Amino acid sequence: VRSSAASDVYKRQVREYPYKNIFAHVVGYTDKGKTGIEELENYQLIHSDISDREKLDHELAGEKNPGNDVYTTLDTSLQQAESASLAKTTFLSNVSHDIRTPMNAIVGLASLMENDLQNPGKLQGYIDKLKTASWHLLNLINEILDMSKIESGKDTLNIQPFRMAEQIAQVDSVIRQQAVLRDQQFTVQVHDLLHENVEGDATRLRQVLLNILSNAVKFTPPGGHIGIDVSESPSPFAGYGCYRLVFSDDGIGMSKEYLKKIFVPFEREDNSMTSKISGTGLGMPIVKNLVTQMSGQINVDSELGVGSTFTVTVPFTVVREEKNIPEPK
Repeated sequence: VRSSAASDVYKRQVREYPYKNIFAHVVGYTDKGKTGIEELENYQLIHSDISDREKLDHELAGEKNPGNDVYTTLDTSLQQAESASLAKTTFLSNVSHDIRTPMNAIVGLASLMENDLQNPGKLQGYIDKLKTASWHLLNLINEILDMSKIESGKDTLNIQPFRMAEQIAQVDSVIRQQAVLRDQQFTVQVHDLLHENVEGDATRLRQVLLNILSNAVKFTPPGGHIGIDVSESPSPFAGYGCYRLVFSDDGIGMSKEYLKKIFVPFEREDNSMTSKISGTGLGMPIVKNLVTQMSGQINVDSELGVGSTFTVTVPFTVVREEKNIPEPK
């Protein structure tokens, strides 16, 4: 209490609970009186809960408050919003650039065709290049749509029974043609398949295989080797088979720095060997998302100038023999 005899308000904490502060406000004045000892006279005691006010004061001062760290929450939300905004800006920038390239080619080729309508030889060359640019643009749009569906959670797996060996054979027929055109050796090994009939999304599985192997063909020079090894190992879960697919090539390989961001959308290896090879930078992110969606794992091992190895492990439900498995189209 103040030593001078004057009216004032004094705050004293009388009780403390978690998240609550109870204070007593004393209004009055002091007087030594006849005893010569300072005493509080004519006082009024007001008991009140000022927890909310104290909490607001602490938050405004940036202090941590037990169980309700508003500033930390707001800071985290702000960082997430800024990160999402940056990702969106980067996405739009990369998409615009990648779409503009084949579109410019298509517009330019159309103009050249108008000037050489009477020259069938040149027209055929323009048409061939026009097809290439159109397929590149269509592939880019398809990959953007796939990536968008996957990230938005709208892409669901179509679980149907299928034969593993037949899916490998279909992929073989597509990749082998590409490899022959580039004078590459393509080998397929299938062994230890304890259960050939399984349930899963055969279309998405083929997409994973084709994306990885198409990249291997693209980034392996003529005369190189590309291979896929398919096997099954016992699963720790009853009713499932664990399928291991190992993709290998002796192509240009990847740097350690790029391996850290290989599954980031639109990221590409930036060197003299890759600059002349077209690509969207979406193939591997799509593969990663699809493998994860199928409850699988993917690992990459690569060395620049030596080659790359992708290992995909995916579990599939084993199908009973009596189930009807549709024939491949």
